Amino acid sequence: NEVLMDGKHSIDECLEVTEQTLKSLFFFLKKNNVNLKGVLLKPNMVSSGTECNDQAGIDEVAKKTLDSLLRNVPAELPGITFLP
Repeated sequence: NEVLMDGKHSIDECLEVTEQTLKSLFFFLKKNNVNLKGVLLKPNMVSSGTECNDQAGIDEVAKKTLDSLLRNVPAELPGITFLP
């Protein structure tokens, strides 16, 4: 699955795909013996698609994004950065 900023997907659909992607990413990094202490993550925000009729508010976007990162990003990863 793919979730872009554009689209009609709900915030919950974005959350589901984001979590699948993070789980897959860290599974394969571990499988290939990548040293996570040298990795920075540039993730997406968990949000509704721009064409979705039910737009999530900033508090919900922040909470779902943070909760997703806490559930799926290993603690030894030194940094997460969001670009403007």
